[in-house]
Amino acid sequence: MKKHGGTRDSWMYRAITSASFPNMGQPLFTADFFNDGRDIVTDTHSLTSGQQLLLQRDETVCFSKAVLGAGVACSLSYYCEQPIESDIYASFRDEALDYYVTQEQWQHHNEHSFLHDSERDDQACVETMKLSLPHPTATAKDTKVIAIINRSKSRKVTNEQEIVDALKSKYIIKQISFDKGCSLASAAYLMHDVDLLISPHGSQEGAAIFMKDNSVVVSINARGYSEDWFAYPFTAMGRRFYNFECQDMECVETDALMAKRVFENFGVRLPSQEAVQECASWSNNRSPETCIQEYFLGKMDGEQAWRASVNYLKDAPRKADLKRLVPFITQTMQEMDDFQHLTYRDICDLEKCCGYDCDYALQTNVYGSERQGKMKAWPLDPVSDEPKKSWVE
Repeated sequence: MKKHGGTRDSWMYRAITSASFPNMGQPLFTADFFNDGRDIVTDTHSLTSGQQLLLQRDETVCFSKAVLGAGVACSLSYYCEQPIESDIYASFRDEALDYYVTQEQWQHHNEHSFLHDSERDDQACVETMKLSLPHPTATAKDTKVIAIINRSKSRKVTNEQEIVDALKSKYIIKQISFDKGCSLASAAYLMHDVDLLISPHGSQEGAAIFMKDNSVVVSINARGYSEDWFAYPFTAMGRRFYNFECQDMECVETDALMAKRVFENFGVRLPSQEAVQECASWSNNRSPETCIQEYFLGKMDGEQAWRASVNYLKDAPRKADLKRLVPFITQTMQEMDDFQHLTYRDICDLEKCCGYDCDYALQTNVYGSERQGKMKAWPLDPVSDEPKKSWVE
């Protein structure tokens, strides 16, 4: 809105929201942190503050001047034709933190939200958060803060407490769950002082937008699965991002019931639950895909077997590889001090802003050497066609 001339008094009209699609869940979005004008919505589930005005979808609304949408903008080059620039991410973060944290409006917002929908608990993530301090007088001002956002169903990191035990002597640790509810206001409140986030791959990692500049996100993946999805928005907003995938058998956790359900969703019906367990557990060091092909004597369609395997591994429980993770975090925390006067581009030039699988995201969002620079999120930095080698964790 600000980019197109909107002011704090401008009204918003959200004709369709995620509330229109029940399978997407109830929206937790409100405009109160950046806008004083009315926020017109068309579904009762979108009522999250006194700012909202409910109208029927077929009612006519007239404006003397309007900006229709913001264009198809995002940070993923294979979805959008224009980028979300880094200063837009920063403005969103700064205004949300000023309103919800500095002005302490987060709890007031949540209480008002609750009045509109008794099934929502917008601050459950705050109420269930566990805090570990390295010593009784420690504060976020003089001690770095690590947040761990885990999941209780799919993609659960099963050795979360081991991570906490390995790090709590040096850092403030926040153990967070979004499973029972969390609003944008609560997420801003929890994440504003976080230096490093550890989480399994998933949408909860989006809370990193409220972290400090040049902070770090570590995404824990199951053996056999890794993707660069979050490398795109994080390199655009200025968060250092690393995928951690453990290749050792000691990191493998198995959920045979989940595996059976996922396999069958892709038409892979193994002869017994024991066979499902075997293929889901990397038995004899075979990937689920290889195991499936062996059960079907190589007659299973390769694409079908691969999709069944990768979709299970995406949601499978997993362990973090502490032998690699703890030294990496120690090194990264030291780098935060070393890099505090550097820009994000400077850190990327040092090959320290993301891991081994983010080359294309960097070339697209940071350096502008891909997509003719059209998706560059850092327009003030010069476009570079300098090739970068494949980076390692």
